[in-house]
Amino acid sequence: MENTFLVIVTLSVMGCGKLQPPLTQQQIEKMVIGEYQYQQGENSFRLAFQEKGIAEWYSNGKQLGKGVKWGVSGDAELHIDNLDAGILVYRINGDGSITQIAILFKDGKRRDLMPQEQLTWKRIE
Repeated sequence: MENTFLVIVTLSVMGCGKLQPPLTQQQIEKMVIGEYQYQQGENSFRLAFQEKGIAEWYSNGKQLGKGVKWGVSGDAELHIDNLDAGILVYRINGDGSITQIAILFKDGKRRDLMPQEQLTWKRIE
């Protein structure tokens, strides 16, 4: 009985299959390309990630400004250049959505957002 329990615990911790190698930055970037939406009351915001590191913001169907740069950091965070504030930092969630978790200011300081400040954008394309 103890051996059976040990095998179950070992399989639970280690997994039954082979370990998958971590994704590269390029693989993560390909996964992110597409459109995401955040709904706040009657207002709809859309964020479109394009190839070659360009992202576009939309509010109620109208584009806001010009495209900005985006990329994936070495620790698999999504970084979007916000010309005014610095860099917006997003976590890529397992369900394909993205959540803003921090701001990197131009002076190099990072401000992690409190859970109630974090916005989750749902993937729509």
